[in-house]
Amino acid sequence: MRFTMVVLWCALALGGLLAGAAAPMTVVPEAPPVLVFAKTGMVSARALSELCGATVTSSKGIITLTRGEKTFTFSLGKIEAKQDGKPITLPMAPFLYATLGFVPAEACVTALGGTATISDDMLTMAVTFDGVTATLPMEPQMGAPEDLRKMSLDIFLVSLADGASKQLTYDLANRTLMNLRTARFTTDGGSLLYERGFDVYTRKFDSPNGSNLTTASSQDGLISAAPVPCPDGAVLVMQLNPNADPASPPLPGLCRIDAKGEIKILATGARPQVSKDGKLIAYTAIDKEQKLTAHVMNADGTGDKSLGEGLLSAFSPDGATALVLVPKFTEDKQLESVSLSQVQVADGAAQHAEDPLPAVMEGPAYAFSPDGTKLALALPQMGLMLVKTDRSEKTPLTVGPDMAPQFTPDGETVLFLRDRKLYAVPVAGGEPKAIAPHLMVLDYSISPDGAQVLAIGATEATIEALTPKPPPSKVPAGKHQAPTQQEIDAAKKAGTRTAVIKTAKGDVTVELYGKDTPLTVANFVKLAQAKFYDGLNFHRVEPGFVAQGGDPNGDGSGGPGYTINREIAPNLRHVKGALAMARAQDPNSAGCQFYITLDKTEFLDDEYAVFGKVIKGMDVVEKIAVGDKIISITVK
Repeated sequence: MRFTMVVLWCALALGGLLAGAAAPMTVVPEAPPVLVFAKTGMVSARALSELCGATVTSSKGIITLTRGEKTFTFSLGKIEAKQDGKPITLPMAPFLYATLGFVPAEACVTALGGTATISDDMLTMAVTFDGVTATLPMEPQMGAPEDLRKMSLDIFLVSLADGASKQLTYDLANRTLMNLRTARFTTDGGSLLYERGFDVYTRKFDSPNGSNLTTASSQDGLISAAPVPCPDGAVLVMQLNPNADPASPPLPGLCRIDAKGEIKILATGARPQVSKDGKLIAYTAIDKEQKLTAHVMNADGTGDKSLGEGLLSAFSPDGATALVLVPKFTEDKQLESVSLSQVQVADGAAQHAEDPLPAVMEGPAYAFSPDGTKLALALPQMGLMLVKTDRSEKTPLTVGPDMAPQFTPDGETVLFLRDRKLYAVPVAGGEPKAIAPHLMVLDYSISPDGAQVLAIGATEATIEALTPKPPPSKVPAGKHQAPTQQEIDAAKKAGTRTAVIKTAKGDVTVELYGKDTPLTVANFVKLAQAKFYDGLNFHRVEPGFVAQGGDPNGDGSGGPGYTINREIAPNLRHVKGALAMARAQDPNSAGCQFYITLDKTEFLDDEYAVFGKVIKGMDVVEKIAVGDKIISITVK
């Protein structure tokens, strides 16, 4: 019996969240990376302005930074700029990306009264203003500026009192497309633990420079992720060595980094959680056959013992109880069902077997209250439920597609995610309140004092700039008609069907999930059978993101002359090869344009309608270029 590594890593990516002890005071954004194009260092104007206390404005393609009496004016798309009103020559044409302007680092710093010094090894740039120096990493970029679309989600510090947010990182140079990561407060609340690339960093909130905790391990070919703070100042990380055994999947190592930076491997496992006193660590052990077993051990790695087969889901603050997801498999090793077991750590005995809680696999679904007497349970598409751990009381808390519940340290409020937004609801009951609704949030962590949250995500403006969105249709209304109810019913009855998209680069076979998304599939099938797509092109291709086509105008401005409502199926996600409908800002504005994801793009989940998946020819999809033709689409 086994889980797949996909199931495991999904659980790791959205794993349990930890809290620690006091709120940060001064907050400074991280030193932004300098992107090196054509031997010129470019830096985010907004990030640099926050570092040096400048203001930044953008109007009609002109970015202006002002610091005291110093100014720097930068014309987008032109090889020119002005320093204190005087024109200067730049070595390359600048560009604008996702509403964030990038300016020449050295020229801008000098214009604003600072100094910029590049290290001898060309790896860092030291930027100094008023005697304060920030070290900016220099990251050479290969290819065109469009490569910047390969970005990572950023970290925001959000006030729970008023929803005000402060962007802490600007990781536009990270080469993993929208790479979901984690960020945590240290237990004293004064520092940030976060991932950058495949390393773990720590940084004081009043400093722009972070320290890499995993540099030494990275030199040995290890990559690390998901930092978990311990009360004694140590940090737990999961590490992976992709070259350990080429014949088998790499297994994660659970490691402890102490206050001196020394790394010790504790076990082969992942998803660690720590008891409130820091004396116990619960985790999921993994063997070479990918069998998962819930374990608990002392903080130093001694006294390791099994709590039974399954995936650790939650660990009570006092370390007395663990919730374990237990799989059941068919004879051909397919996952058949999952149950939840509440296990007593002392003797491994199961509790409340006569009154089990529902087993939930969709992200983090269970959270213990700080005193361990209650559980917040996320029921997919139903809402949150508050359950006393002795099962004496069960109370509905919210109604909606809510997930990732966490109690504030005082136990009086539960935070959760709904439709990629952060919400709070009182434990005593009441209406949920949106926190920082301008942010799209995929993960979060609560500060030790419960006053602030570290939110992993992006602003709506950035998400909007990255997502497929056709403008209003230019095709005359009435030329094509939306599917009728009879056609929708027929698509649902037909269930899963296949279609072959014949392109200039080869054939792509996709599955269409009519049972889950009958409206969207009926629409796609109707247009395909009407030969609507024959001869159209792929007008948008973003490496590592999407290949988008199906526009009759060939440039993203067209549609079929009607729109259909957004149709979200919770079980259909934006995995690599997902087939989904593009739309405008209005959720119910899809028509004919579709896209195929070139990588996992979780930030699009529940926002855009996935209705199929590539089952053959993904190599063809990865070869598609802008302008390549769709010869035909045949539905079987």
